[in-house]
Amino acid sequence: MEKLEEILEQTLCFEPESSMGLYNYQSLQDHYQVIMDHQQSLIDHQVMMDHHRSLMDHYQALMDHFRTAQALYRAVLDSQRSRRGQQVQIDRQIYCRALRNHQRLVEIHRQMLKEYPSRQELFT
Repeated sequence: MEKLEEILEQTLCFEPESSMGLYNYQSLQDHYQVIMDHQQSLIDHQVMMDHHRSLMDHYQALMDHFRTAQALYRAVLDSQRSRRGQQVQIDRQIYCRALRNHQRLVEIHRQMLKEYPSRQELFT
C-alpha cells in the first residue's frame, strides 16, 4: 500500500505528458492489473471451495447411506434370530426407522446428483 501511495504522490508531482508521468501511469496500470488478477484468483478459489464443499456433502450422504444400509442389515439379521415378544416389536421399529432413513438418504442423494451438473458448469 505504501508503494501505491508513493506512486500516486509522484504522479501528482509530474505533468502527465512527461516521461516520468507516463512511467508512473504505467506503474499504476500494472498495479491495477495485478489487483484484478488477484481478484479473479480469489473468485476461482471460491468456486473450487464450493466444489469441494459439494463433494464433501456428497461423501457425507454416501457415508450416511452406508450406515443406514448397515442398520438395515443388522435389523434383518436380528429379526431372523429366535426373537420373541417385545424384542420382535423393537426389531420391527428399528427396521422401519432404518428403512425410512434409507429412503430419505436416497432422495437426498438423487437431489445432489441433479444439482451436481449445474455446479460442474462453473468449471467450464
